[in-house]
Parts: sequence; structure tokens; C-alpha cells
Amino acid sequence: VADVTSFTGPGGVDLLSAVTSAVASGDQVTVMFAPQVVAGTYTMTIGPDIADTQGNLMDQDADGVGGEAGDDTYSADVQVRSPDLTVQSIAFDASSKQFGVPFDVMYMVENIGDDPATLGWADKVYFSTDATLDAGDTLLGTQFVVTGDLPLAPGETYTRAATVTVPLEADSSAGSFFILVVT
Repeated sequence: VADVTSFTGPGGVDLLSAVTSAVASGDQVTVMFAPQVVAGTYTMTIGPDIADTQGNLMDQDADGVGGEAGDDTYSADVQVRSPDLTVQSIAFDASSKQFGVPFDVMYMVENIGDDPATLGWADKVYFSTDATLDAGDTLLGTQFVVTGDLPLAPGETYTRAATVTVPLEADSSAGSFFILVVT
């Protein structure tokens, strides 16, 4: 682990403490670290105190002098990209909706990220008294997006319909409400 001299994430965040192990085998070094999920550029620097099987220190600049602090390190950049699924539209017939009566909600989701969405996920439809999802909102339904619908490439969309029912409860009252969809 001491041979990893620098590990930074997007925005220059110091992630050196996230490195858990480093193992050298032949001409390969495997560095393990805590999972990183923020999209952006990650940079790792190793050396200069890495020695080969004969005890020769790393000579990255090939000047014949191994182990020089400023010259004999190796840096690699990795670009982490991710899908970004965003609900683009929600539609339903808002006229005369009633508590306890099922109705259809149509919604469209787009992958605005840089990479395809390749793992399944769930879309959730909520009933809310405002336009912001919070703990007071009521989950009306969940739809799972499974492998048969994948991958969802960047820029691609999908449309779903969900039949939901706003529950009739003792404290239910007429008014303006919102249907929210999160994915």
C-alpha cells in the first residue's frame, strides 16, 4: 500500500485512505480500494520505491537511476462514467381522479449519462401533496426494469404505463396533489 503515493478522484479529492491493498506479481501490480461511484477522472500514482525481483528500483524515466522521487513514478488515469436515468415526462388524465379508483400513469425515462444502464432497476410511482419526494409521500407502485429491456444506451428512452390507486384513508380530503416517478 505504501507504494501507492497518490490516489485522487473527481475534483482532486484525496482517496489515498481508500486503498486497501497492493500486490505485485511479475510485471503487474494490482491495487484494491473501496468502491468508487462518482463519475469523473480518477488518478493513481505508484512508485518510486518499487523494486523488481533483482532489487532494482523503478526507473520510469529510463535514465539509469532508479527510485528518483520526481521521475520514477507511474500515473494512470481512469475515467469513470455512469448511466444517469432521468424521468423526462409523466402523464395521466387528471380530471376527476378519486381516492380508491385505479388510473393509468404513463412516464418516459431517458439515460442522460455517458454509459449504458446494464443492470436492472426499479421505477417507483408516488402520491404527494407537493412536487418534492419526501418521507410523507405514498408509494403507489413499483415497476422493475429487467435484463430483457437492457441495456439502455446513452440518449435512449423507454416509456412505461403503471396502473395505480390512491388509497382512500380516513384523513383523505379533496385538493391538488402530485404524481411523482423516481427511477
